[in-house]
Amino acid sequence: YGSTNYPPTPELLDPNLDSGHRSFLRSVLRRPLKEMRTQALGEMLYLDERWFGRLRGAGLLTIARLIEGWPNEPDGGAKGGLWVDRSLLTALVDKWRPETHTFHMPCGEMAPTLQDVSMILGLPLTCDPVGPRVITDDWMDDLQERFALVDRDPVHGPLEAHPRIAGPSKNFGYGIQLYLNALLPLNVEYLPEDVDDNSVSCSLEAFLLWIFRYVMINNSHGNCVDRVLMPYARAIAEAENDEVPTWSWGSAVLAATCRGLCDACCKSDPQAVLTGCPLLLQLWAYERFAVGRPLVDMEPYEDHLYGDEDDERPTMATLWIGRKGVRRVYPEFVKEFDRLHADNVI
Repeated sequence: YGSTNYPPTPELLDPNLDSGHRSFLRSVLRRPLKEMRTQALGEMLYLDERWFGRLRGAGLLTIARLIEGWPNEPDGGAKGGLWVDRSLLTALVDKWRPETHTFHMPCGEMAPTLQDVSMILGLPLTCDPVGPRVITDDWMDDLQERFALVDRDPVHGPLEAHPRIAGPSKNFGYGIQLYLNALLPLNVEYLPEDVDDNSVSCSLEAFLLWIFRYVMINNSHGNCVDRVLMPYARAIAEAENDEVPTWSWGSAVLAATCRGLCDACCKSDPQAVLTGCPLLLQLWAYERFAVGRPLVDMEPYEDHLYGDEDDERPTMATLWIGRKGVRRVYPEFVKEFDRLHADNVI
Protein backbone atom coordinates (compact mmCIF):
# COMPACT_ATOMS: atom_id res chain seq x y z
CA TYR A 1 0.00 0.00 0.00
CA GLY A 2 2.85 2.37 -0.78
CA SER A 3 3.95 4.69 1.98
CA THR A 4 1.10 3.86 4.33
CA ASN A 5 1.60 1.85 7.49
CA TYR A 6 -1.11 -0.68 6.67
CA PRO A 7 -0.26 -4.30 7.44
CA PRO A 8 0.93 -6.27 4.40
CA THR A 9 -1.49 -8.45 2.51
CA PRO A 10 -0.67 -12.18 2.59
CA GLU A 11 0.77 -13.36 -0.71
CA LEU A 12 -2.23 -15.57 -1.44
CA LEU A 13 -4.57 -12.57 -1.51
CA ASP A 14 -4.93 -9.82 -4.09
CA PRO A 15 -3.79 -6.49 -2.56
CA ASN A 16 -5.88 -4.47 -5.02
CA LEU A 17 -8.98 -6.40 -4.05
CA ASP A 18 -8.02 -6.38 -0.38
CA SER A 19 -7.91 -2.57 -0.27
CA GLY A 20 -11.67 -2.51 -0.93
CA HIS A 21 -12.59 -5.58 1.09
CA ARG A 22 -15.03 -5.09 3.96
CA SER A 23 -12.61 -6.60 6.47
CA PHE A 24 -9.88 -4.10 5.47
CA LEU A 25 -12.28 -1.16 5.55
CA ARG A 26 -13.55 -2.20 8.98
CA SER A 27 -10.37 -3.41 10.70
CA VAL A 28 -7.69 -1.18 9.19
CA LEU A 29 -9.46 1.97 8.02
CA ARG A 30 -11.91 1.79 10.93
CA ARG A 31 -14.83 2.57 8.69
CA PRO A 32 -18.18 2.08 10.49
CA LEU A 33 -19.89 -0.45 8.22
CA LYS A 34 -23.56 -1.36 8.42
CA GLU A 35 -25.23 -4.75 8.09
CA MET A 36 -26.22 -5.80 4.60
CA ARG A 37 -29.75 -6.26 3.35
CA THR A 38 -31.29 -9.58 2.36
CA GLN A 39 -34.39 -10.29 0.32
CA ALA A 40 -35.50 -13.57 1.79
CA LEU A 41 -39.14 -14.53 1.54
CA GLY A 42 -41.18 -13.09 4.38
CA GLU A 43 -44.59 -14.51 3.53
CA MET A 44 -45.92 -17.74 5.00
CA LEU A 45 -46.26 -20.25 2.17
CA TYR A 46 -48.70 -23.13 2.38
CA LEU A 47 -48.26 -26.12 0.09
CA ASP A 48 -51.02 -27.79 -1.87
CA GLU A 49 -50.82 -31.58 -1.84
CA ARG A 50 -51.63 -31.59 -5.56
CA TRP A 51 -48.14 -30.14 -6.12
CA PHE A 52 -46.30 -32.88 -4.24
CA GLY A 53 -45.85 -35.33 -7.12
CA ARG A 54 -44.19 -32.77 -9.35
CA LEU A 55 -42.16 -31.20 -6.55
CA ARG A 56 -40.90 -34.65 -5.57
CA GLY A 57 -40.01 -35.50 -9.14
CA ALA A 58 -38.05 -32.24 -9.49
CA GLY A 59 -36.18 -32.82 -6.23
CA LEU A 60 -37.72 -29.70 -4.66
CA LEU A 61 -40.21 -31.19 -2.23
CA THR A 62 -37.74 -31.28 0.66
CA ILE A 63 -36.88 -27.58 0.51
CA ALA A 64 -40.55 -26.73 -0.06
CA ARG A 65 -41.51 -28.62 3.10
CA LEU A 66 -38.62 -26.99 4.93
CA ILE A 67 -39.95 -23.47 4.42
CA GLU A 68 -43.60 -24.43 4.63
CA GLY A 69 -45.95 -22.66 7.00
CA TRP A 70 -48.66 -24.70 8.67
CA PRO A 71 -51.58 -24.02 11.01
CA ASN A 72 -50.95 -24.26 14.71
CA GLU A 73 -54.29 -25.60 15.89
CA PRO A 74 -53.96 -25.14 19.67
CA ASP A 75 -53.79 -21.35 19.52
CA GLY A 76 -55.11 -20.72 16.01
CA GLY A 77 -51.85 -19.12 14.89
CA ALA A 78 -49.26 -20.32 12.43
CA LYS A 79 -45.84 -21.91 12.59
CA GLY A 80 -42.99 -22.07 10.15
CA GLY A 81 -41.66 -19.32 7.95
CA LEU A 82 -38.17 -17.95 7.49
CA TRP A 83 -36.18 -15.70 9.78
CA VAL A 84 -32.91 -14.40 8.37
CA ASP A 85 -30.33 -12.90 10.73
CA ARG A 86 -28.76 -10.06 8.72
CA SER A 87 -26.20 -9.29 11.41
CA LEU A 88 -24.88 -12.85 11.45
CA LEU A 89 -24.77 -13.06 7.65
CA THR A 90 -22.98 -9.72 7.32
CA ALA A 91 -20.31 -10.84 9.78
CA LEU A 92 -19.85 -13.95 7.64
CA VAL A 93 -19.54 -11.85 4.49
CA ASP A 94 -16.64 -9.96 6.09
CA LYS A 95 -14.75 -13.26 6.42
CA TRP A 96 -15.21 -14.34 2.78
CA ARG A 97 -12.26 -14.17 0.37
CA PRO A 98 -12.97 -14.23 -3.39
CA GLU A 99 -9.46 -15.49 -4.16
CA THR A 100 -10.06 -18.80 -2.38
CA HIS A 101 -13.87 -18.97 -2.19
CA THR A 102 -13.59 -19.69 1.52
CA PHE A 103 -14.29 -17.98 4.83
CA HIS A 104 -10.98 -17.04 6.46
CA MET A 105 -11.48 -17.68 10.16
CA PRO A 106 -8.84 -17.35 12.89
CA CYS A 107 -8.81 -21.15 13.19
CA GLY A 108 -8.64 -21.89 9.44
CA GLU A 109 -10.60 -21.75 6.20
CA MET A 110 -14.11 -23.11 5.70
CA ALA A 111 -16.81 -23.00 3.04
CA PRO A 112 -20.17 -24.63 2.30
CA THR A 113 -19.86 -27.69 0.06
CA LEU A 114 -22.22 -29.57 -2.22
CA GLN A 115 -22.66 -32.09 0.58
CA ASP A 116 -23.79 -29.28 2.88
CA VAL A 117 -26.33 -28.09 0.30
CA SER A 118 -27.69 -31.61 -0.08
CA MET A 119 -27.90 -32.41 3.63
CA ILE A 120 -29.22 -29.01 4.73
CA LEU A 121 -31.63 -28.11 1.93
CA GLY A 122 -32.20 -31.54 0.40
CA LEU A 123 -31.55 -30.29 -3.15
CA PRO A 124 -30.46 -32.66 -5.95
CA LEU A 125 -26.86 -32.49 -7.16
CA THR A 126 -26.93 -34.66 -10.26
CA CYS A 127 -28.86 -34.36 -13.55
CA ASP A 128 -28.56 -31.48 -16.02
CA PRO A 129 -27.06 -28.13 -14.97
CA VAL A 130 -29.21 -25.04 -14.47
CA GLY A 131 -28.03 -22.54 -17.06
CA PRO A 132 -29.07 -19.67 -19.33
CA ARG A 133 -32.10 -20.13 -21.52
CA VAL A 134 -33.14 -18.33 -24.70
CA ILE A 135 -36.24 -16.33 -23.80
CA THR A 136 -38.31 -14.90 -26.64
CA ASP A 137 -39.37 -11.26 -26.65
CA ASP A 138 -43.03 -12.17 -26.15
CA TRP A 139 -42.41 -13.84 -22.77
CA MET A 140 -44.46 -11.21 -20.96
CA ASP A 141 -47.52 -11.63 -23.19
CA ASP A 142 -47.25 -15.40 -22.89
CA LEU A 143 -47.07 -15.22 -19.08
CA GLN A 144 -50.10 -12.94 -18.88
CA GLU A 145 -52.08 -15.13 -21.23
CA ARG A 146 -51.42 -18.29 -19.25
CA PHE A 147 -52.33 -16.68 -15.91
CA ALA A 148 -55.34 -14.73 -17.17
CA LEU A 149 -57.72 -17.69 -16.79
CA VAL A 150 -56.64 -18.70 -13.31
CA ASP A 151 -59.55 -19.13 -10.93
CA ARG A 152 -59.26 -16.70 -8.06
CA ASP A 153 -60.97 -16.39 -4.75
CA PRO A 154 -63.55 -13.56 -5.13
CA VAL A 155 -62.23 -12.00 -1.93
CA HIS A 156 -58.99 -11.15 -3.71
CA GLY A 157 -60.59 -9.53 -6.72
CA PRO A 158 -59.66 -9.90 -10.39
CA LEU A 159 -56.17 -10.61 -11.65
CA GLU A 160 -54.17 -7.41 -11.74
CA ALA A 161 -52.39 -6.26 -14.85
CA HIS A 162 -48.92 -7.75 -15.05
CA PRO A 163 -46.32 -5.06 -14.21
CA ARG A 164 -43.85 -3.90 -16.80
CA ILE A 165 -40.39 -5.38 -17.05
CA ALA A 166 -37.74 -4.00 -14.75
CA GLY A 167 -35.38 -3.27 -17.62
CA PRO A 168 -32.10 -4.68 -18.91
CA SER A 169 -29.39 -5.74 -16.50
CA LYS A 170 -25.83 -6.72 -17.25
CA ASN A 171 -25.97 -9.85 -15.12
CA PHE A 172 -29.58 -10.94 -15.17
CA GLY A 173 -31.05 -9.67 -18.45
CA TYR A 174 -34.65 -8.58 -18.18
CA GLY A 175 -36.59 -9.19 -15.01
CA ILE A 176 -40.21 -9.95 -14.35
CA GLN A 177 -42.15 -8.44 -11.47
CA LEU A 178 -44.00 -11.14 -9.59
CA TYR A 179 -45.92 -9.66 -6.70
CA LEU A 180 -47.75 -12.11 -4.51
CA ASN A 181 -51.14 -10.47 -5.09
CA ALA A 182 -50.58 -9.79 -8.78
CA LEU A 183 -50.56 -13.36 -10.03
CA LEU A 184 -52.63 -15.73 -8.01
CA PRO A 185 -53.05 -16.92 -4.44
CA LEU A 186 -50.18 -19.10 -3.31
CA ASN A 187 -51.81 -19.91 0.00
CA VAL A 188 -53.51 -23.29 -0.11
CA GLU A 189 -56.50 -21.70 1.64
CA TYR A 190 -57.12 -19.77 -1.58
CA LEU A 191 -56.95 -22.82 -3.88
CA PRO A 192 -60.33 -24.62 -3.64
CA GLU A 193 -60.62 -28.40 -3.90
CA ASP A 194 -62.68 -28.16 -7.10
CA VAL A 195 -60.31 -25.78 -8.90
CA ASP A 196 -59.41 -26.70 -12.49
CA ASP A 197 -56.10 -28.34 -13.44
CA ASN A 198 -54.84 -25.18 -15.15
CA SER A 199 -55.12 -23.22 -11.93
CA VAL A 200 -53.27 -25.94 -10.02
CA SER A 201 -50.43 -25.87 -12.56
CA CYS A 202 -50.29 -22.08 -12.60
CA SER A 203 -50.28 -21.90 -8.82
CA LEU A 204 -47.37 -24.34 -8.72
CA GLU A 205 -45.52 -22.33 -11.38
CA ALA A 206 -45.94 -19.14 -9.36
CA PHE A 207 -44.83 -20.92 -6.19
CA LEU A 208 -41.71 -22.20 -7.96
CA LEU A 209 -40.83 -18.74 -9.25
CA TRP A 210 -41.14 -17.36 -5.74
CA ILE A 211 -39.07 -20.11 -4.16
CA PHE A 212 -36.43 -19.69 -6.89
CA ARG A 213 -36.32 -15.93 -6.31
CA TYR A 214 -36.68 -15.55 -2.55
CA VAL A 215 -35.25 -18.79 -1.18
CA MET A 216 -32.84 -20.48 -3.58
CA ILE A 217 -31.33 -17.77 -5.80
CA ASN A 218 -31.84 -14.26 -4.41
CA ASN A 219 -30.91 -11.31 -6.60
CA SER A 220 -30.62 -7.59 -6.00
CA HIS A 221 -33.38 -6.39 -8.32
CA GLY A 222 -36.25 -5.66 -5.96
CA ASN A 223 -39.18 -7.99 -6.58
CA CYS A 224 -37.88 -9.21 -9.92
CA VAL A 225 -37.44 -12.84 -10.82
CA ASP A 226 -34.74 -13.66 -13.31
CA ARG A 227 -36.65 -14.42 -16.48
CA VAL A 228 -34.30 -17.28 -17.41
CA LEU A 229 -35.89 -19.26 -14.54
CA MET A 230 -39.33 -19.09 -16.13
CA PRO A 231 -38.90 -22.15 -18.41
CA TYR A 232 -37.78 -24.27 -15.46
CA ALA A 233 -40.82 -23.39 -13.38
CA ARG A 234 -43.18 -23.93 -16.31
CA ALA A 235 -41.63 -27.27 -17.30
CA ILE A 236 -42.05 -28.63 -13.77
CA ALA A 237 -45.54 -27.23 -13.28
CA GLU A 238 -46.92 -28.60 -16.56
CA ALA A 239 -45.25 -32.04 -16.42
CA GLU A 240 -46.98 -35.29 -15.57
CA ASN A 241 -46.01 -36.68 -12.18
CA ASP A 242 -43.94 -39.48 -13.74
CA GLU A 243 -42.25 -37.25 -16.34
CA VAL A 244 -41.00 -34.31 -14.28
CA PRO A 245 -37.66 -32.94 -15.54
CA THR A 246 -34.85 -32.69 -13.01
CA TRP A 247 -31.89 -30.34 -12.75
CA SER A 248 -28.93 -29.94 -10.41
CA TRP A 249 -30.50 -27.30 -8.19
CA GLY A 250 -27.96 -27.87 -5.42
CA SER A 251 -25.08 -26.94 -7.71
CA ALA A 252 -26.92 -23.84 -8.92
CA VAL A 253 -27.68 -22.67 -5.38
CA LEU A 254 -24.09 -23.14 -4.20
CA ALA A 255 -22.67 -21.37 -7.27
CA ALA A 256 -25.08 -18.46 -6.85
CA THR A 257 -24.22 -18.22 -3.15
CA CYS A 258 -20.46 -18.13 -3.78
CA ARG A 259 -20.97 -15.53 -6.47
CA GLY A 260 -23.09 -13.44 -4.11
CA LEU A 261 -20.45 -13.62 -1.39
CA CYS A 262 -17.69 -12.61 -3.81
CA ASP A 263 -19.75 -9.60 -4.81
CA ALA A 264 -20.88 -8.64 -1.30
CA CYS A 265 -17.51 -8.78 0.47
CA CYS A 266 -16.28 -5.73 -1.47
CA LYS A 267 -19.39 -3.60 -0.94
CA SER A 268 -19.65 -1.04 1.83
CA ASP A 269 -22.93 0.55 0.75
CA PRO A 270 -25.51 -0.03 3.52
CA GLN A 271 -28.11 -0.64 0.80
CA ALA A 272 -26.08 -3.49 -0.71
CA VAL A 273 -27.94 -6.78 -0.96
CA LEU A 274 -26.52 -10.22 -0.20
CA THR A 275 -27.51 -12.40 -3.14
CA GLY A 276 -27.43 -16.15 -3.63
CA CYS A 277 -29.04 -18.22 -0.87
CA PRO A 278 -28.86 -16.46 2.52
CA LEU A 279 -30.91 -19.28 4.02
CA LEU A 280 -28.19 -21.80 3.16
CA LEU A 281 -25.50 -19.60 4.73
CA GLN A 282 -27.45 -19.09 7.92
CA LEU A 283 -28.32 -22.75 8.41
CA TRP A 284 -24.76 -23.76 7.50
CA ALA A 285 -23.43 -21.30 10.10
CA TYR A 286 -25.76 -22.75 12.74
CA GLU A 287 -24.44 -26.24 11.96
CA ARG A 288 -20.76 -25.26 11.93
CA PHE A 289 -20.23 -22.44 14.44
CA ALA A 290 -21.25 -21.93 18.04
CA VAL A 291 -22.12 -18.34 17.16
CA GLY A 292 -25.66 -16.99 17.14
CA ARG A 293 -27.33 -20.39 17.25
CA PRO A 294 -30.97 -20.62 18.32
CA LEU A 295 -31.82 -22.36 21.54
CA VAL A 296 -33.64 -25.56 20.63
CA ASP A 297 -35.49 -28.24 22.55
CA MET A 298 -34.77 -31.95 22.42
CA GLU A 299 -37.75 -32.76 20.15
CA PRO A 300 -37.44 -30.39 17.19
CA TYR A 301 -39.46 -32.36 14.65
CA GLU A 302 -43.19 -32.15 14.09
CA ASP A 303 -44.15 -35.74 13.26
CA HIS A 304 -47.32 -34.88 11.37
CA LEU A 305 -45.38 -32.82 8.81
CA TYR A 306 -43.33 -35.68 7.41
CA GLY A 307 -44.04 -38.90 5.55
CA ASP A 308 -42.07 -42.06 4.96
CA GLU A 309 -40.58 -40.99 1.63
CA ASP A 310 -36.90 -39.99 1.73
CA ASP A 311 -37.58 -36.47 0.50
CA GLU A 312 -40.33 -35.91 3.06
CA ARG A 313 -38.14 -36.59 6.06
CA PRO A 314 -36.40 -33.91 8.14
CA THR A 315 -33.04 -32.58 7.01
CA MET A 316 -30.22 -31.19 9.14
CA ALA A 317 -31.88 -27.79 8.77
CA THR A 318 -35.12 -28.87 10.40
CA LEU A 319 -33.50 -28.42 13.80
CA TRP A 320 -32.98 -24.70 13.16
CA ILE A 321 -35.70 -23.58 10.76
CA GLY A 322 -38.31 -21.20 12.11
CA ARG A 323 -36.32 -20.45 15.27
CA LYS A 324 -34.72 -17.11 16.01
CA GLY A 325 -31.07 -17.16 16.89
CA VAL A 326 -29.24 -15.47 19.73
CA ARG A 327 -29.85 -11.74 19.51
CA ARG A 328 -26.65 -9.92 18.59
CA VAL A 329 -25.87 -6.79 16.66
CA TYR A 330 -23.47 -6.89 13.70
CA PRO A 331 -20.34 -5.61 15.57
CA GLU A 332 -20.82 -8.25 18.26
CA PHE A 333 -20.97 -11.05 15.71
CA VAL A 334 -17.81 -9.65 14.10
CA LYS A 335 -15.99 -9.87 17.42
CA GLU A 336 -17.21 -13.41 18.00
CA PHE A 337 -15.93 -14.56 14.61
CA ASP A 338 -12.64 -12.70 15.13
CA ARG A 339 -11.94 -14.73 18.25
CA LEU A 340 -13.40 -17.99 17.00
CA HIS A 341 -11.52 -20.98 18.38
CA ALA A 342 -11.32 -24.41 16.79
CA ASP A 343 -13.25 -25.85 19.74
CA ASN A 344 -16.26 -23.78 18.66
CA VAL A 345 -16.26 -25.14 15.11
CA ILE A 346 -17.78 -28.32 13.72
